[in-house]
Amino acid sequence: IDTGSVTEEISGEKIKDPIFNLDGVIIHESQEMDAIRFGYVSVQWHSVIKNHLYEIIRKNLTKFLDQSMVNKLVEKVRKTNPDAVSDVFFMKLFHVSDLKIILNQLLDEEVSIRDMNAIIETIADYQSEKLKPYELTEKIRQRLAVSFISNYLEEDKSLHVIKVSPSVNEFIEDHAYYPDSRVEIPYCTMDELSSKKFTNAFNATMQLIHKKNLHPVLVCASSARILLAQSLHHNMPGVRVISDLELYTLK
Repeated sequence: IDTGSVTEEISGEKIKDPIFNLDGVIIHESQEMDAIRFGYVSVQWHSVIKNHLYEIIRKNLTKFLDQSMVNKLVEKVRKTNPDAVSDVFFMKLFHVSDLKIILNQLLDEEVSIRDMNAIIETIADYQSEKLKPYELTEKIRQRLAVSFISNYLEEDKSLHVIKVSPSVNEFIEDHAYYPDSRVEIPYCTMDELSSKKFTNAFNATMQLIHKKNLHPVLVCASSARILLAQSLHHNMPGVRVISDLELYTLK
């Protein structure tokens, strides 16, 4: 994988790394030492195939969740917690279509939606604040943080993260755009030069994690989490972004 520090190109079939969307080259094992000397990061073929399949499945998860399936999930919760379902969908007139948006946002960032009871109860807790779907999603993430952050733990149960500095958090928030539509997700508006510098800076930081074969996890301020996640979603789809509030739930 070419992480940006390659001093000399090596011959082989060119590919794209599925996690960081970086340029890569398929080489024979006899070329491995040369590749490392030239500045490439060596990744075994079975890991590349696994990551490719993983990303294909992840990117298509939201295509399987239709309105009918969401209704079935709600009905399942109704059997064990009818008061919460009634409070959300009848007393507060919350729409199932909004729940579908929330569930798809969770799935898009690999947050399990198995605990539908907790998801609906969280919506009930914050209904009076009239939050937009993406804001409710952030509240639900905080409620479910222990379950999905555990997926990022190493075999020894340690969690390796890169903390985003306050200045970067501030930069992200200063470039935020919040659509008038209640169903759209906010995003960063940067000019081409700033966007390139921003992406290159994160790519350089990700080299440290990539070389150590660790989960690529960034921790930022809760107010910037959705913005940073959206900014990195296309350029570095394998990077996971969690907020400081989500991390604190592990204590």
